[in-house]
Amino acid sequence: MPLELKPPQGAELIESGTGVRLRGAAPQLIEFASNLRAVSALHTGDSAILQEWLLVVSDSPISRKRTVAMPHHAWRVCASKFLEVATGREESPFDFGSCGYLAPAPRPDIGVELTGEPLPDTSSTESR
Repeated sequence: MPLELKPPQGAELIESGTGVRLRGAAPQLIEFASNLRAVSALHTGDSAILQEWLLVVSDSPISRKRTVAMPHHAWRVCASKFLEVATGREESPFDFGSCGYLAPAPRPDIGVELTGEPLPDTSSTESR
């Protein structure tokens, strides 16, 4: 049985010109990114369901409506890029295929759109 992912409460899945995008506030994008990391732990060929979308772990592209397919490592990088959107280190809206990590870019693609302000980036600290 596929892993089932749900959009965080208050966030919404929308159709974008290239695929699917989660629209929400920074805390919702962070929660979604955390949940998305579970996809990278699946075996090749396994999938997760995100409402009407199928997220597949695959080493080769799959051209199927409402199906996003990427290798294990790409799902982890995708989640990290979504965290960067939540902290303002990446532009919003952001579709994973636009970062150039995979060639060719996944089609359909998966992305996020930040509503409101990004959270402060606490990943690096400055010495004083």
